[in-house]
Amino acid sequence: IMPSLVGSEMCIRDSIHTGDVFFKGKYPFIDLKSGGSIDGAIQAMRQIIALSDANTLIIPGHGDIATINDVKYSMGMLRGLRDAVAFQAKGKKATKAQILGMRTLTSEYDLKGFGDGFITTEKMLETIYLDYLRKNGINEDSAN
Repeated sequence: IMPSLVGSEMCIRDSIHTGDVFFKGKYPFIDLKSGGSIDGAIQAMRQIIALSDANTLIIPGHGDIATINDVKYSMGMLRGLRDAVAFQAKGKKATKAQILGMRTLTSEYDLKGFGDGFITTEKMLETIYLDYLRKNGINEDSAN
């Protein structure tokens, strides 16, 4: 698995323990300071899906046992939020503070309780925003 949290994630066929790459029904922990990234988390979820089928027992780092469909939903959530934040940050359409307050970006997931866990909605948006800046070589001070 591509490094997405701390670089030591692994998967075992038929039952997959995802570690913190995937939290069922919650925003994932993506440790940017340790080399994690949104794209790395998405790639890790792609690999989990590739190793899974409808009978695979997916054991998330936090939360209840999950299915391949739960992982697909979370991967779609991350892709959608990554793209929405990038759209706002590109060309400085919105500042960091404005993006962190854009609950319309996350409302579908917040209504399902995604922001009620260890990673709040604001923290998830901040992680995605900072990852966007890093990926594009933009200094945070010059971004706002």
